[in-house]
Amino acid sequence: MINEKTYENQTTEHSLNTLLLNLGRRGADDAAKALSEMIFKNISIDVSRVHMVSPIEMPHLLESHELQTVVIIEQLSQDLDCDLLLIFSIEESENLVKLFLEAMGIEGITQEEVMQEIGNILLGNFLNAFSNQLQLLLKPTPPRHYVDYFNAIIESYVTRLLYEEKNATLFDTSLRCAGVNIKGLILMFIGEDFKDKIILSNKLKT
Repeated sequence: MINEKTYENQTTEHSLNTLLLNLGRRGADDAAKALSEMIFKNISIDVSRVHMVSPIEMPHLLESHELQTVVIIEQLSQDLDCDLLLIFSIEESENLVKLFLEAMGIEGITQEEVMQEIGNILLGNFLNAFSNQLQLLLKPTPPRHYVDYFNAIIESYVTRLLYEEKNATLFDTSLRCAGVNIKGLILMFIGEDFKDKIILSNKLKT
């Protein structure tokens, strides 16, 4: 039999996941519009689901945890604890960069510069959706670009989550343009203060 406290926690978690999914989709739609204007082609970004991932599960999010990946990381620069990671395999990242460079007809730009700009737009619009929900200005750090094995990049996050007994929030994300479908992941690490503000904002608007 589920006690009242357990039921309340499950209800809160379900409401939070639903809200996160709606915010993620809102941010993805805005990012798709911005990226479409950038390359003059129609881009759609789908956030199919959001779910909580334990630290033990995180290394297995990709088909191979030893897969080399491209990761763009943004963090909130104020007291609110929140990190956002945009993750693509090397192959998917190269496909994405090729798509953008061909569409824009620009030469002399590095893959890193293209991925940082894409990450800045996508993650920036994600945070804008949260900013509007919270009615709070969120100031992220400049995007940081990493190319490394997936396990190496997330190692510090796994250690921290194990210590704090917390989970990460995973948004299953795909970008589609000109018949090309590119799969990626957005991992969100939400501190308790930020999480409480999201939950409170939902209660105030219902």
